[in-house]
Amino acid sequence: RPTSDRETRATTSSSSTVPLSILSARIGRSSASRGVRPEIALDADTGVSRRHAQFVRDGDNLTVVDLSSTNGTYVVAAGAEPDDATAALVPGMPNELHDGDRVYVGAWSRLTVRSSPA
Repeated sequence: RPTSDRETRATTSSSSTVPLSILSARIGRSSASRGVRPEIALDADTGVSRRHAQFVRDGDNLTVVDLSSTNGTYVVAAGAEPDDATAALVPGMPNELHDGDRVYVGAWSRLTVRSSPA
């Protein structure tokens, strides 16, 4: 579980690391014409909604919230494998994340939560 003296990072399936040092980071696809500029832009995956999901930090806790995306947001606990029984998050309901959890969005995008020492 991330703590306030640690920085949380999300590693995308393409191995990019995105520090989550802000209180909220939106996941989605960019759209200049609609003024959409997510903090975590997954523009190559057309299955990702423009406003797909959001990481929210509240003190020591990190959650992900689906923003009523078209294809859903899925969380798989560290060490577990996704399967047909993995259910999409309920839109608008925060889901607590822990080190090593994986968040799946769109057609193929995966983000892995990592806690880094200060």
